[in-house]
Amino acid sequence: MRESYRLQKNSLQIELEENHKNLAVFFIYTGKELPEYFMVFEKTRNAIRQLEGSIR
Repeated sequence: MRESYRLQKNSLQIELEENHKNLAVFFIYTGKELPEYFMVFEKTRNAIRQLEGSIR
């Protein structure tokens, strides 16, 4: 999860800087099975897009 966020956080950081806002983000996974990386990457991307939309 950390790697997925690390690779995708740049667009969120740019959006925050442009709007002069700060945001603390963390993800908690509570499932019992280890998800595949592709699914984690997609879900992380969706979450970041939703955050970007709420910043605007």
